[in-house]
Amino acid sequence: MGPARQAGGFGCKMEGGPLSSKALGINLTPRDIPYASILHRPESEPLRSDPRTAFSMEEEATLLLWCWPELLGWANDLVWLFSPVVGKTWPGDLWGIDEGGNLVLVETKRATRPDDPMRDFVGYLSERPVRGLNPLFSFELVSARWERRLAQELSFIKRSLASPVDRRWWNDTHPGVVPYSSKRFAARKWPNAYLDIVAPKLSDHSYEALVRSRLASRNWASGPVHYVGLFGVPESGSPRLSSSGRANLDLLMNEVGISNVHLRAIAANAAEGGQIQLTAWIPGFNDA
Repeated sequence: MGPARQAGGFGCKMEGGPLSSKALGINLTPRDIPYASILHRPESEPLRSDPRTAFSMEEEATLLLWCWPELLGWANDLVWLFSPVVGKTWPGDLWGIDEGGNLVLVETKRATRPDDPMRDFVGYLSERPVRGLNPLFSFELVSARWERRLAQELSFIKRSLASPVDRRWWNDTHPGVVPYSSKRFAARKWPNAYLDIVAPKLSDHSYEALVRSRLASRNWASGPVHYVGLFGVPESGSPRLSSSGRANLDLLMNEVGISNVHLRAIAANAAEGGQIQLTAWIPGFNDA
């Protein structure tokens, strides 16, 4: 069952139908979530003229979640912490914490072919020396990484505001909380999204205060961790699980519980006026 999308406007209802796989015994019925179709005019001419390039790299979908966390359709208010670079040390492409103290880890994949967004999560959890003990999910480690990366991000923002026209220096490795792999490709491709939406959020003292409060209030000994597989869907693509994706989805649900594993999709389509329309939904994999 494909996603039902309403063209244009706000308050669109995005549905992916029930997520189910008879082979794995999965049967989840998503809630109706008030997603919004968000129109944004990026500076990049190739993106504006050809929406098929909107998710040429995974980091773009991750950056858009920094702009609009509501695209994830999360039940509780969600604030992002950092985007780990590629590697197994910190699984996932984006870490956040919601108002209930739940950690939310997002792994992003481009929906240009069947893929496995759960592979890194399963791999990391299988390496734990003792079941239920995960050294990464500690107040000290998460807080230290967030504080270090936030300081680097704020330094980058300060320099960006000091030279708003000349951005040639962006084309380098600048660690921070937002995706910074491939020399900050996502921020360079969506400069308005970064400078007009993400940077002001991170520079506001209320962001730092909110994160500190949530990190301090979380039950680190037994608090839930949620794992989200996110597909960035270009105009010609569709979210599909590979055979290993189906297998790892099942393994992860058995490991952490079916209620702690989620799938989401964000699509970019051409809209009037040379703009890009972003829509989000819970994908169904009945026919994948």
